[in-house]
Amino acid sequence: MKKYIVLVSGAIGGAEKRFFDIFKGLSLIDDDVYLVVPSCLINLIGKEEDLSKYLNKIIILDIPHWSPLSFAKKFYKSVLRKSDKEDYFHYPLSPLFFLHFFTRRKYGISFCDCHFLPKLSLRNKNASLQWLASFFAEKVDVLSPDILKLAGKELKHIENKASLTPGGTYIFPSDDIVVPKARKVIFISRLEPNKGVDVLFDILPLINQCLSANEKVTFHVYGEGSLAGFVKAQVEKYKNLGIDIEYHGYGVIDKILPDAWCVLSLQSVTNYPSRVVAEALLAGCEVIISDTGNSRDFGVGKGVSYLYSNYSNLSELTNEITQRSSYKNDGVIESIKADSIAKFSSPSYLNYMRSLLKAN
Repeated sequence: MKKYIVLVSGAIGGAEKRFFDIFKGLSLIDDDVYLVVPSCLINLIGKEEDLSKYLNKIIILDIPHWSPLSFAKKFYKSVLRKSDKEDYFHYPLSPLFFLHFFTRRKYGISFCDCHFLPKLSLRNKNASLQWLASFFAEKVDVLSPDILKLAGKELKHIENKASLTPGGTYIFPSDDIVVPKARKVIFISRLEPNKGVDVLFDILPLINQCLSANEKVTFHVYGEGSLAGFVKAQVEKYKNLGIDIEYHGYGVIDKILPDAWCVLSLQSVTNYPSRVVAEALLAGCEVIISDTGNSRDFGVGKGVSYLYSNYSNLSELTNEITQRSSYKNDGVIESIKADSIAKFSSPSYLNYMRSLLKAN
């Protein structure tokens, strides 16, 4: 029996990264797990990952420019139609459930959105696909505790086949090397509404004042999106006011976080289970998280601080971070990393996913 993780996507985001990491982890313990991706996505992943050891388990569909219709056609012809009856498919995004009516192959899906429950919608095709697919799916994996509760009330048909992703996100463990920290404060996100970039500029003068009281601190903004113009204008404004801040556009996490001191996750709805938070903690960074929605599900582990919605505890948080001195303190960095590995790179997560990739 072969098990396929199917990424129906042409862009790289949190869900794509998480399921690629899941695929890497599962490939070490299960020889029957395969990944199906379009060439345009694997090219993006290849800029950040060494793919050489996994290529024999990756099925790449030749789609240089993203087209959902081309993906559906090539996936059906090259993979689904040629699969065995007992093979199983899992869709984290945009499930192609209608193709399974012709082949009678079983599949499962994930609800990866932490904000909205999938529903029939003319404006959101992916939400509609997930809602329709949930009626026929063998299993439904749900990322958010709140979404699982809501689904229990509004989607009674998935009551006996839905389960909660354990521990939020999963990140494939990397080399446990401690890199000396520079006094860098990082904001990295898609530059879209509700992702917190407006909050960043609201708190920037005060956080700069607090963290640079005894030694210079620099701020770095990474990301692309519809608010890039707003970000550039704000960066120039605060540079002219004497704050050391730069906007870098798109950035590769593995190159940004090793020497970063503090990472800001300031989303307005909820941060949990933000991949950036987990990646930052695994790099030994301090993380300031806006106290919204399920954000506190990250717990009270080392390196985690929560910022009130009115920013009233910002001075307190920055003082605590400075006193902990993760900057230039290998012991604190190692402690943050160790706690985070146990939570976000746990073998139990892979065991859950392995059980998920099987028909009932």
